[in-house]
Amino acid sequence: MLKNKSDFSKLLKVSVKLFLLDISFLFFLSFFLVLAREKMLSYVSTLEQLGGVVSGVVDLEGNADIVKLTEFIDTANPLIWKYKFLLYLAVPLIIFLLYCLTNGLGWWLINKNKQKISWKRYIVYFTMINIPAFLILYGIFYKILNILSSFVPGFEAIIDFNYEEQIILILILLFFVVSYLALIYYNTITDGLKKGFKSAVLISLKKIHIILPIYLLILVLVLALIITLLYLLVGLIAGSLIWQALLLGLLLLLGLIGLKILFTSQI
Repeated sequence: MLKNKSDFSKLLKVSVKLFLLDISFLFFLSFFLVLAREKMLSYVSTLEQLGGVVSGVVDLEGNADIVKLTEFIDTANPLIWKYKFLLYLAVPLIIFLLYCLTNGLGWWLINKNKQKISWKRYIVYFTMINIPAFLILYGIFYKILNILSSFVPGFEAIIDFNYEEQIILILILLFFVVSYLALIYYNTITDGLKKGFKSAVLISLKKIHIILPIYLLILVLVLALIITLLYLLVGLIAGSLIWQALLLGLLLLLGLIGLKILFTSQI
């Protein structure tokens, strides 16, 4: 509750800072995704051009020109591994680091009045507690990517994780639990990792009727943002539609600002 104008002024200042952090997250992430997408498309284009060489490597009787075949493999393999590196390592890692930096600062600002640690240490803790949820989401995300590869023309999954459907469901349920605790942990981590975790578990049970609905609203907006970024990544949104996606992302981030402040006020 806002008791006076001073509280409102502080809330407004925090909201503006959160807005700027979210804008920075959206801008740098979108900029990186566009660059990564263009780079991956260039690899695909080069591989397609090299594919035409295969017809000259193998004749109608199945006999191969070993020299040309070796040249083709030597040229194609580095491109494939660069594509894999971008899609399966660089892109998710950059997304994770950008999230931890910008959102870590944001949650530190929201809890600034009760902070017992510096913003630098807070971001380190913030990054540590987000690793489990990130790894779970990583597996779910790329399984979805493989599924989409069956429906998106010209897109072919390079790695199939071959998860069973039951495992995917378990990962999704586990993500709900881990991310729910992590969201509370953001607000109790100021007491230290161990004490903050104990507090987060107790609050998650004691106030579940209050904070669970807010968490679900936050999750809906976050998932909508992830879907928007997924479209950018796999190339379903191209050209001028990129800016519509950025606008949608901006609106989602603005909604998250209000929900994050509301969530913290209930802890």
